[in-house]
Amino acid sequence: MRLFIIIVSLMCFGQAFAQGAFYYSHIQPYSNHPFSIAESNDGFLVVGNNISNGHSNGFIMMMDKKGDVKWDKIIEDSVSDNQEQYRAVIYHKGFFYVGGFRRIENNRKKKLLKINPMNGNIIESKIFGDDQVLAGDNLIEDICPNKEGFLIAASGFDSTSMSTVAQLIQVDLDFNILWERQYSADISSMHFSDRIEKISSMKNGFLLIMNSLDVSEWQTNYYILRTDNEGNEIWRKSMLNYQSSSTFENTILSFNSATTFKQNKVITLFSIDNVTDSTYSQNLVLIEFDENGNEIFYKKYPENDEGIGPCDLFSDDNNIYILGRQEVTPPYYSQLYAAKLDSEKEFLWNRHYGEQDIAELYFCGTLTSDGGVLIGGRDLHFNFGSPYYNSIIVKTDCEGNTEWNYESCMSPELDEVNIFPNPFSNYINIHIPKLPEKSEVKINLYNTVGKLVDNLVYNETDVIQISTSNYAKGLYHCIIEVNGAVVANKKIVKAE
Repeated sequence: MRLFIIIVSLMCFGQAFAQGAFYYSHIQPYSNHPFSIAESNDGFLVVGNNISNGHSNGFIMMMDKKGDVKWDKIIEDSVSDNQEQYRAVIYHKGFFYVGGFRRIENNRKKKLLKINPMNGNIIESKIFGDDQVLAGDNLIEDICPNKEGFLIAASGFDSTSMSTVAQLIQVDLDFNILWERQYSADISSMHFSDRIEKISSMKNGFLLIMNSLDVSEWQTNYYILRTDNEGNEIWRKSMLNYQSSSTFENTILSFNSATTFKQNKVITLFSIDNVTDSTYSQNLVLIEFDENGNEIFYKKYPENDEGIGPCDLFSDDNNIYILGRQEVTPPYYSQLYAAKLDSEKEFLWNRHYGEQDIAELYFCGTLTSDGGVLIGGRDLHFNFGSPYYNSIIVKTDCEGNTEWNYESCMSPELDEVNIFPNPFSNYINIHIPKLPEKSEVKINLYNTVGKLVDNLVYNETDVIQISTSNYAKGLYHCIIEVNGAVVANKKIVKAE
């Protein structure tokens, strides 16, 4: 089943399409639902599910960097009762790894896939997990690469408490499980359904977001958990009705999202909803915690009558990004939303994207190697009382535009090798444009006294991300070779 999409640009669509920024929406009712997006050397993979005749099948779509669909697939099961849904995707060492679930005879199992980025063929798959007992079991929500392979954020059934518990699972690249950790709001209780929904790398460990549903009260709480590299919990903080220690205001904060910042700190986003009989407004609040979970920064932003709904928080160490949905007034409809803040937590820009008078919902987003963002969602229509939805993909430049701004943003067509961010903190990105096929890329990093700090080799990889969390603060020389020839020799600085 082939995807047919057209571009509906918010600005000049010809320029946007040519320069790697765009707004896509299906003009016909289409049942593909995007849940996660990852970037590779050649483009972006969108994964989710396709609903047809009441059945949910896996959905994958590959777009190039300009937004053209290279291929798409709906992975149907031969048994009509079996259903699949893909919730997470990463690009790692030349392949896409996709996580989700598969329902087999009313029992849901975790599912991992290894996918060829050239054609979408499944190279390897694994189904695992105990038989489902409760509704939230056996669901993969996020995947994070590390030295051993990758970590899986998931949920599973605990036979001791007879409840759904959050899981962090370490697997190697062949999908062998190396270790597993369980977390719960209350392991002794049968009234909770917990899952890990997001993993962020930190210095010497990870930050986890745990979603916890109190079944008896039907109330959801979120926890942020700090772990070491083996998943052992160091500290946790409850986000339910959080009260800041940095202000004397007795204000209940509603948690939205969290991410790591500057290697070992945590940024959290909250909202304050101000509701009366006739008006609604919202204040956003950013709170920063140090590596020990102590609150060290609080900022309440001015009141706004266009509130931000479900969203994700991202950071590239120098900047903070909010990707989600915003209520637009009048006449009260929602659009996809993106915002960028500097390291001092001041807004640099914020935008919303979409058509008027249509409810548009956010489901996934990611930062892209050219300094922009990519957002996935869907809209909602009513046709003579029958609802249907269309999937949406938005790609922006570094200032949130859907028409590329060459004056302010790195051009996706530049011939020069780009290393960013610079100064850097937790990682650096290297973009090598127009890399020939079957090329070997060598990267040598030297400190100020000429000592080799890192020596890395990649094959046919033009977008490279290097973890620098273990580097010392200071100046480095980065020398990049392609097939033995030096193509770049640049100075870069680790700020913290």
